[in-house]
Amino acid sequence: MVAPASAATITVASESDLTTALAAPGSNTVVLSSSITVAASTLEISSTSVVLDLAGFNLIANNITVDSGSALTIADSSDSSGVLLANASTLTDNAGIQVSDGASLDITGGTVTADGGQMGAGIGGTQFFTPAGAITIDGGTVHAFGGGFAAGIGGGRGEPATTVTINGGTVSATGGGNGGSDGAAGIGSGSDMNGVAAGTITINGGTVTATGGTGVTTTGAGIGGGSVNAPGGDVTITAGTVNAFGGSHSPGFGSAGIGGSDGGSGGSLDVQGGTVTAIGGVDSAGVGGSDSVGATVTVEGGSLTATGGFNGAGIGGGFNENGGSFTSTGGTISATGGFGAAAIGGGGDSNTGAGGNGANVAIDFGSSVTVASTGSPAIGGGGTNNNFGSLVIGGDLTLNSELLVPSGFDATVEATGVIQGTGTLDGDGNVINHGIIKNASVTDVLDTVGGLTISDHDYLVEFDGNDASATPAFTGVRLYATTFATGNRTIPTVTRTGWAFGSWNSAADGSGNEFVPTSGVSGDRTVYAKWTKAHLVVTPSATPVEAGTEVTFTAEEFSPANVSLGDVTGQVTFSTNQPSDTIDGANPAGFTLFTAGSDTITATLNSDADISGTVDVTVTPAFDHIQTLTLTPSQTLVKQGGTVTFTTSGTDIYGNSLGNANSHATLTSNFAVDQISGNSITFPHASSHIITSTIGATSTTVTITVDPVLGLTGVEVVPAIATGISLLGSGVVLLVFFLLRRRRTT
Repeated sequence: MVAPASAATITVASESDLTTALAAPGSNTVVLSSSITVAASTLEISSTSVVLDLAGFNLIANNITVDSGSALTIADSSDSSGVLLANASTLTDNAGIQVSDGASLDITGGTVTADGGQMGAGIGGTQFFTPAGAITIDGGTVHAFGGGFAAGIGGGRGEPATTVTINGGTVSATGGGNGGSDGAAGIGSGSDMNGVAAGTITINGGTVTATGGTGVTTTGAGIGGGSVNAPGGDVTITAGTVNAFGGSHSPGFGSAGIGGSDGGSGGSLDVQGGTVTAIGGVDSAGVGGSDSVGATVTVEGGSLTATGGFNGAGIGGGFNENGGSFTSTGGTISATGGFGAAAIGGGGDSNTGAGGNGANVAIDFGSSVTVASTGSPAIGGGGTNNNFGSLVIGGDLTLNSELLVPSGFDATVEATGVIQGTGTLDGDGNVINHGIIKNASVTDVLDTVGGLTISDHDYLVEFDGNDASATPAFTGVRLYATTFATGNRTIPTVTRTGWAFGSWNSAADGSGNEFVPTSGVSGDRTVYAKWTKAHLVVTPSATPVEAGTEVTFTAEEFSPANVSLGDVTGQVTFSTNQPSDTIDGANPAGFTLFTAGSDTITATLNSDADISGTVDVTVTPAFDHIQTLTLTPSQTLVKQGGTVTFTTSGTDIYGNSLGNANSHATLTSNFAVDQISGNSITFPHASSHIITSTIGATSTTVTITVDPVLGLTGVEVVPAIATGISLLGSGVVLLVFFLLRRRRTT
């Protein structure tokens, strides 16, 4: 700790030096230079601000009192080997470390052990009308024991804790209750509170163990109220490890782990983080009330484990008391009710078998809650009390015992909500299920008067064996989700002699959609078994084949489990779907196939007509046996230099169309200069050309007329010269005729 500029550092080695230093005005740091034992009954802190540095030494005192207006910090600048012992057990009214109203205490290091006197806290206040000041623990190791009627850390008899903040360190606090006195809280208020709440208790870190004290007839809460109508305080836990144990008396007068004591209500608990365990005494909740109404509990993160004592809810009411409220927006919560009490809700009443009303319970998305109880529903009223309270589930709820929704009450599962676990979900009320119920033990007698009604996600899926010999013939499964996978439901198995199960299908004839665990369900429906019997595999000797070819077939039998039973060709009858196909008289497994296309050959076992198999054989036209051949040009008149595309077609001797037979045909021309490329020909020569298409021994022709184009060279030079000479000759003849006619006239 850094002291202000005006602060003084005072080193002390004796009781007198220490007493003087702690009374010095201003802000000072007092450092021990040796161990000191204080003989005076009280070591008083009256300075405005004092840092007491143990520096690895021991300070032993009876009572240390921090006066109003003073602030004491206990530190240890060594390796935390310093020890402060304040033992006021021989005194009547004093606390071990007494923090007066208006004063403050902060422990940052060392080992501090404080025992209160008969009416005083270990650390905190004394009896009536002397409330405690603010107490903070930031580090070190702290052991606090309340005197009779007083808290370990907090209030003396009849006083609350006021303000306790723990940010770190290792802290154990035990409430007083010995010597004929009443019990008090481990951390919280003293006894005899008569309706006054325990104060504000905040834990932000460290390891904290708080145990309620046990008096002659009364006890105190681990964290919260002392005895005699002592309500819990406002408790906030953000981090650290916290264990709280309510005091317990048999057969009654126990206190909550966190909450009220001996008739005190539960107060409030907000868990934002950390690991919290709360165990209630007899007739008291783990978190909540003691012979009184439960707490207002909010869990935002971390984990909370709450276990009620006999007749006490895990979270909720004490003996025969109502449950209060519970809201979780995050974190992991486990609640276990004591015998006869709810895990979350009302406390039990072992005298009548009934109990308190249920709680208002909201489990939001992001939180996970596990509940269990014995002799009472897991959530709701204690024992046989049918006042359920309310339940809204947006997170995960795991039932390890029965959840009963009574008549006139609703439980709502939101779209993000999940109910799961081994416990039974039943009752006479309503479950509005927009989410998922994985729980397999749902007592849902839908549409039956007096039974649990589940709405929205509540579907009956019937599994039809699809044959009278199927076992079972029908099975119905209730689904409280939109798929079997998310609803944690198992799709039934079914058997049938001589057949193998294939799959479940939406159509009885197997033509629909396959039904699997991830298939969506939005209403009642029926699905059907799809079966596979022993079958034959038929194999052709060749495929594809040309028309007119004989094909030999073999047949192999397979069991329903698809295990080969061997060749059965000689035990089957073959048939074809093409009337034109002929069977070989000498070979019952041989067929000559004549029709081009796809022929289906079926083999049927002679001893069981239900066992068969098929194979498709592709039959192509017989290009070696052509009946007709046709050559079709894209045009029959083309300009010189143009190109014509040809298509060869026809039929074989069996009447099968050859289709486009270009790939089988060869084109030739009577002019060698014609340029042939595949099924196209370019014509550089002007005249009539005869084009021939040939497949095997069969040919057909077509004539193409090629018109000339003037000015062409090359192969067309000779015809052009001949034409020129002809025209020149005609001119000479006309000239001679003209001259002769002129001579006659002259």
